Amino acid sequence: WRARIVELNPFGPFTGASLFHWSSDRRLLQGGRDLYGDLAECERETPAGSVPVPPHVHAETILGVPFRCNAGDKPGFDWDHLIAFWEDYVRLAPSSLLDR
Repeated sequence: WRARIVELNPFGPFTGASLFHWSSDRRLLQGGRDLYGDLAECERETPAGSVPVPPHVHAETILGVPFRCNAGDKPGFDWDHLIAFWEDYVRLAPSSLLDR
């Protein structure tokens, strides 16, 4: 069997990497391959695993597959943030989701 790494985020102005770090987890995210020809340089600048998994993320490896999920609220994200971005979420949400 083959495993894939998938990260699902709400689509909005503040969406970004939450469970993985683009630089220090790059080898993992690229399946161990040097897709762009600069992985060694990237790992010199930001070594693999040098950015710790955030405290709100649970991480473990199951049968050799890295698994991460949110285990709590992201620090600093609160109700005021949700209210500020709510109109964007509604505007970008598929109509099938809003018709419920």
